[in-house]
Amino acid sequence: MLRAARPLVAALTFVGLAGLTACGGTDALSVGDVEASGEPGSTAEGSSVTVTVPTGSYDFVVADPSDEVGDLQAPVGGRLLRITSSFRDAEVRPDVWALAARAGAVQPVALTVRVGDDSYPVGNLRRGADPGAEGTDILPADLVVAVDGDLSDLSDVTLEVGYDGLTQTVHPADGSRDPGPADALYDEGAEPSDLPTADCSGGHTSDPRLSLTMSCRAGTVRQLPYVPGLGWATDGHTWTVVSLSASLERARSGATRYLASDVASDTTLEGTAPAKVLDEAIQLDGASYVGQLVFDTMTDAAVAPLHVEITWALALQSGGSEGVPSARTITYTTDVDLARLLSST
Repeated sequence: MLRAARPLVAALTFVGLAGLTACGGTDALSVGDVEASGEPGSTAEGSSVTVTVPTGSYDFVVADPSDEVGDLQAPVGGRLLRITSSFRDAEVRPDVWALAARAGAVQPVALTVRVGDDSYPVGNLRRGADPGAEGTDILPADLVVAVDGDLSDLSDVTLEVGYDGLTQTVHPADGSRDPGPADALYDEGAEPSDLPTADCSGGHTSDPRLSLTMSCRAGTVRQLPYVPGLGWATDGHTWTVVSLSASLERARSGATRYLASDVASDTTLEGTAPAKVLDEAIQLDGASYVGQLVFDTMTDAAVAPLHVEITWALALQSGGSEGVPSARTITYTTDVDLARLLSST
């Protein structure tokens, strides 16, 4: 499907290629038109640059400006830019990809070409998870953009790659990328399954008369620039993601035994509740809690201890006698040294 990207205008229109003749002729492309190169199987020869998004990496090759590409002719007073792209799925930090590539989380990848002060919104390189979203037609991997001006090289050309509200700007002439919130995507990250966890079962209860048979683990600490549903961390901040699981087998006081009937977490970091909880689940009829807690933290500050607070609703199982309540609640608390877990990765 053919597209046109008009300077400084986001709307895309459709153009035809029939009857193109001499450079700058009446049938030449108009400024802002976008077309497939018409040279399948070949790759543009020129300057290369790579952009990483939360789901993978794009390799772009931008050819020097020209008057024609195959049968395509440049507009009067303009040039043609041929751009080829290839996507490498999962070529990004594995801890970011593990969340960003989930079903329903993937966002479109949009491309804009800028020449000096003129902007050409080209379209989407990759679809997002929402099949009904506008602008879901996909650009060809080998395309031509008709731009204004008598360009002789790529010094004034930049590519802008957008993902979930954030745009990364790269310069094909020298392969550089402007710094910004996506910088941490280019760092190395560990596989979440390789990250350490800590036993957190040695804490305190709100009722010392009850003896708990329980388990608790926290860890898999990741500091990420992007989390689906929350978006990009703001400047100077990062998303600190912590896994937490707690399970109560039974609570006992002498001959009286209780089983859990429900559970809730009020876990905090520096007194602040999670910005989002991923994969939260209550299992085993209310005995078990699991979740991945996402906190907004400062990038350069040491991570504070995680204050675990889990409350179970209890139902009498056996040993009831006069004056023994048939239902009660108990809250379990402890602190987990996240800084130590991070330093061991």
